[in-house]
Amino acid sequence: PGGSLGRLHDLAVFVGAEEDLRAHLQEMVRLAASVTDAAACSIMLLSEGDERAPRLKLWCTTEENLPASAWRETPGRGESIAGRVLEQRASLLVADLDASEFAPLARHRETLGASCLCVPVRVGTAVIGVMNLSSRPGAEPFDASDLRLAEIVATLIGKSVQVDRLQTLLRSRVVQATLAGGSDVHARPL
Repeated sequence: PGGSLGRLHDLAVFVGAEEDLRAHLQEMVRLAASVTDAAACSIMLLSEGDERAPRLKLWCTTEENLPASAWRETPGRGESIAGRVLEQRASLLVADLDASEFAPLARHRETLGASCLCVPVRVGTAVIGVMNLSSRPGAEPFDASDLRLAEIVATLIGKSVQVDRLQTLLRSRVVQATLAGGSDVHARPL
C-alpha cells in the first residue's frame, strides 16, 4: 500500500517488533513525522512527579541540535503546550502558533512551520505522555485529517509503551520465580 495508509501499516507492523523502548520510540517519531509530513516530532512521557503532580520528560525527537535545556525540562500540567494537553487530556491542533494563545509557550521555531499538533499518548484511559508534531516551513497548516493520523500514531505509541511495560513485568516475574528456586518454571504462552 502507498501513501499515508501504507506508512501507517508499516508503523503498526513496527509496533509488534521487540526492541529497546527508547530506540523503538526514536524510530516511531521518525515514522510519525513521515506519516503526517511533519518537520519534527517528539514524544514526552510521564516520568517524574507523582499522580497528583505528574511531570513530562522528553524521551525522543527528530529534531537535531535541540538545546540541552529541552532535555532537562519537566513540564507539569498547564506549564507548556504539552502540559496543557496533559491537563486537558485532549488533542490540540494549532494552525498558526504565533497567532495563538500558545505563542508565549512556544520555543524557537526558525526551522519549523507555523502549525503544530499535540496529542495525548494513552494506555487505556490513562494519559502517559504527549506526542508533539511541527509543520514544515511554508507548508499548509495541519488539518483535521493530520490530527486523526497523529491520534492513530499516538495510540500505537501507547501500545508500544504498554507492551514494553508488560514484557518488563513478565521478565521480572520469571526472574523472581527462578530466584525463588522455581526449577519447575516453564515458559508458557500468554
